[in-house]
Amino acid sequence: MRVTWVYFKGPFIAVLTLCIGLRSQLESAGRNKSKNVLMNKQKISIVIPSRSQPNQEMFLRRSTTSIRTQSALKSFDVEILVAIDQGALISQELVKELGVTVVFSPHKSQASALNAAMRKSDGDYLAFLEDDDLWEKDYLYWVDICIKNAGFVSSTQLEVDVDDSILRINDFPTPSGWFMTRDTFQKVGYFDETFRFHLDNEWLGKLGQQNIQRIHLVESTAPIHKNLVTQVRPWLGSVIQ
Repeated sequence: MRVTWVYFKGPFIAVLTLCIGLRSQLESAGRNKSKNVLMNKQKISIVIPSRSQPNQEMFLRRSTTSIRTQSALKSFDVEILVAIDQGALISQELVKELGVTVVFSPHKSQASALNAAMRKSDGDYLAFLEDDDLWEKDYLYWVDICIKNAGFVSSTQLEVDVDDSILRINDFPTPSGWFMTRDTFQKVGYFDETFRFHLDNEWLGKLGQQNIQRIHLVESTAPIHKNLVTQVRPWLGSVIQ
């Protein structure tokens, strides 16, 4: 599998892509995107898994705010589906305030809740955001460009503590950075509900078997040479293998 590193100016984005020569296409798309913001709007179904716990309302307010304040939000029609375990409680006032749809799983497991929400979704694209995670404000702008050239986009994460102090960069493609076409989801399928843990790993394995072109977003200061990546950022190295 061939890998090209593609970098953009700005605070957030560099891109790992599987297609040589893609940089000019992506940069051209970025320059022209503002001219077509309101044309051919497509719908994103964003699934937020959530569970009943003391910080649930705060987490949901923060995560949904990071969606509603995206710089490229006007480019899409958006539905937000909050996936909750069977029997869990959630305030109806909060649901109305956030403008979300709550989907209850038929079984008490994260995989079941995610699958229930995906069955309910009808977007052209599917994305995930854990309730205790946030999207960087230009996330949708960049994935909108990248998804025109790939079937699946993932992202490195910046992990911070409760005081917003930086803890580390996490290169594993966690679901909060997943953005995919409906066609990709239909080819890969639902989460395996026999998995209590590591269901994202299992799903990524199935994605890899489909040989679907992928793009992974990283911070603009990430190492540029593949041999250095494997030495200093081994998780990132595994992403591009």
